[in-house]
Amino acid sequence: MLNISQKKILRIQFVFIFDKNVLKIKDYEKVYFYVACFLYGFTFL
Repeated sequence: MLNISQKKILRIQFVFIFDKNVLKIKDYEKVYFYVACFLYGFTFL
């Protein structure tokens, strides 16, 4: 299990990477895929 501060750091890093990737994507199906992965990943953090 991660403690709360580790979760916050991971979340900030993940959101930053996520935002950078989404800005490059023009194909909205890929955006939805990233959003799904994003939400799925947080259920385990």
